[in-house]
Amino acid sequence: MTSQPTCPFDKLKDDYGMTRASASLSLVSDPKEVKEILGAPDIFVPGNALTAAVDLSPTSLRILLRYKFELPPILASASGATHRQVRSIVASFFSPARVRAQESSVRSAISRYLSAITPDSQNITQAFYDLSHGVPTMLMWDLTGVNPQVREAVNLDDRTLWAHSIDALELFWGWPDAERQEELAHSVGKLHRTLRRMVTYCKGNPSSLYGKLYEVGKSEAEVTSLAFFLTVAGQYTTTLLINSIMYYALTGQKDITFKQCADPEQANLLVRRVLETQSSVPTWRRMVAEETTVGGRTYSEGAEILLQLSGRPSENENPDTSLSFGWGLHRCLGALLAESESTWLINEWARWAEDQNHTLELVEQPQWIELLSFRAANDVKIKIAESK
Repeated sequence: MTSQPTCPFDKLKDDYGMTRASASLSLVSDPKEVKEILGAPDIFVPGNALTAAVDLSPTSLRILLRYKFELPPILASASGATHRQVRSIVASFFSPARVRAQESSVRSAISRYLSAITPDSQNITQAFYDLSHGVPTMLMWDLTGVNPQVREAVNLDDRTLWAHSIDALELFWGWPDAERQEELAHSVGKLHRTLRRMVTYCKGNPSSLYGKLYEVGKSEAEVTSLAFFLTVAGQYTTTLLINSIMYYALTGQKDITFKQCADPEQANLLVRRVLETQSSVPTWRRMVAEETTVGGRTYSEGAEILLQLSGRPSENENPDTSLSFGWGLHRCLGALLAESESTWLINEWARWAEDQNHTLELVEQPQWIELLSFRAANDVKIKIAESK
């Protein structure tokens, strides 16, 4: 097995990539200050939550325009009555009861998939890829009420969805040059166009999240904006989280081994440790609506700030994940879902390996995605360790 270097994000607290972000973007890392800021949504507004980290070139903007791409405020980037109304509806589809009701079927699906694979390295890596991507996608479709007939009607293939999703993260939260922006803009435009067609098919069906939003008067552009956000910043970031969890399980850097994850409590503890220290969504952005002071620092009207949600060294045996999914009125509604499905997946993998008497290890050190607000291990390749 290759060496096990420290996660390259462990030193992010020193500059957190700020040299690559706008000089006007101030980092706030103190947890108390972050909570105070997120607890004042009328002063620190989410107007920049979904804006690109770098200015997009005129050509890439024209490409997006040709696809009729737009993201009007609807949830993460909305405030006031609009946010409260949409949040209430989304919360009903991602309620704790609905999430917990998925456990049995999800675990069964994972177990069936694992029982059918042959134990060579290529199949093991492909199985992890399929499950780390497929489980979050399956749950997103189930919980939002988008049935297979709708997805088939708009030719929405899961693997294409995954490719478009990572491109969207890079375009809006990365630092692509002008040439790369044009490539990404085509991919992101195609995703937006497909999702726009998808939500249109959901119109008149209030048992789907998107149909319900139409029912309360939301426009096609607004409903598509939410679908885009849930797809890119929801289900795909859970895939990235699962990648990081598998990495830490196999390297033991969080003091819980992959083998120990056969115990569901240990699996959940590992998930929570990763959420506390290396979440796939370590930062949020906010804009200052009026001059104010927090923690002795004055923030001028119009200033943009970067809030650190994750990435601090753990100081407790019981991980503090209170900020891992945000805080206050905008706290992520998929928090329980992301933690739960990550736990179910790593636990089922470890149980399968234990039952088969297999020891898993990394084929090689993974590449790491390093974007302004999304950071994780990517393309994790695993294999069965040779007997010694």
